Amino acid sequence: EHARNRPREPMAPAPVPSRAALLARLPTYAAVCLLLGNGPKRGYSDFHAAALATGALALEPLLQRGRVLAVFGGDAAAPERPDLGMVALALKERYGPQGLELLAVQSWEEVDGHVDLVFRHDRACSYAGVQRAGGAGGDGEARLIGASAVYLAPDFVQACPAGRLCVVAVGTGGRAGAAEIAHADRVGLRVTRVHGPDASGQP
Repeated sequence: EHARNRPREPMAPAPVPSRAALLARLPTYAAVCLLLGNGPKRGYSDFHAAALATGALALEPLLQRGRVLAVFGGDAAAPERPDLGMVALALKERYGPQGLELLAVQSWEEVDGHVDLVFRHDRACSYAGVQRAGGAGGDGEARLIGASAVYLAPDFVQACPAGRLCVVAVGTGGRAGAAEIAHADRVGLRVTRVHGPDASGQP
């Protein structure tokens, strides 16, 4: 079989080597969209519907400006337990040709092939003996941990010029997502909330 007739293999996600490189990359996009959502415990009853609602409310207007970077916590796309990872995959499949790129912020090695970029952090991911990928911990649940401490940090937010950071809460009925939304509200970030049964993970 001729090489040009073979299906194209997905390219491996490109690693972002440092926090400085991450911050320098953000202003190169027309907009940055931070996706907050449900993990595998809560999941989504219909991740396709959640993705369609997210696209219509947030991504489609942003993509009219140019390339958009969607940032999430690196959730794996597992059809048997659809969580934010499956929503991110559906968004990539629908909007990738229009200029959407995915950035996974995570501490583990494995990353899905549809992700464009991966930033591996070394932030503390445990609190009170419980391993967490993100959220908050400490007195009053005020200290961000894991991926949340990267993409909700002041330097990350400030690296996105005014009007070019969109925070989208796709359900976020879980503990980590609720902590992220509370932090975003506390620091004055505008949060677009995707509501409904298919976004909340409830039947």
